[in-house]
Amino acid sequence: QKIKINSIDGYTIEMTKEKIEELKLLVAVKITKGFLTIDNMGPARLISEIQGEMSQEDQIRIGFSWVWQLKTISVLK
Repeated sequence: QKIKINSIDGYTIEMTKEKIEELKLLVAVKITKGFLTIDNMGPARLISEIQGEMSQEDQIRIGFSWVWQLKTISVLK
């Protein structure tokens, strides 16, 4: 099953449910300072649960899966 993710600026990716689970991606709507806004790349982001700085290996493995300013998430048939 594929998932299609779109951002406000038109960036779109498609990935399988299994890939999302493997990369441990999640939707974030809040940061330490409060809720995400357009000014800080919100209102929602698709991110991974990495703590601290992302290693070069993680950037290669996960980096392009992050989506800022989420607009839609759709399940494709």
